[in-house]
Amino acid sequence: MRLLILAVAIMLVAAPAMAETCQYNTPWGVLTLHFNYNNNTFSGDYPHHSGQVMGVLTGSSAKGQWAQSDGSGSLLFNFHKAGFQGKWNNASDKNWRGDWNGKLIRCWQ
Repeated sequence: MRLLILAVAIMLVAAPAMAETCQYNTPWGVLTLHFNYNNNTFSGDYPHHSGQVMGVLTGSSAKGQWAQSDGSGSLLFNFHKAGFQGKWNNASDKNWRGDWNGKLIRCWQ
């Protein structure tokens, strides 16, 4: 019995990080997001002005920052089965500036 418990404990410690990558069709091109569920973070990129995103996951929501060659700001995404609904602003804005919605293309691990 002790050997079985030890084997399970070793497997849990050696398990790879739970991660997933998904692509979404957005107004700024295909957004590729990498989700790390071990530390509840995400990062990604999109083609418009070499855009990049990163932030924190809370349930089905993502809050973070975007950066492009011509600016930066904040984002908020709420995920659903078919993609996400979101909004964004520039770093200098106090209020949300516009929508940033995405339709799910595919996911993989």
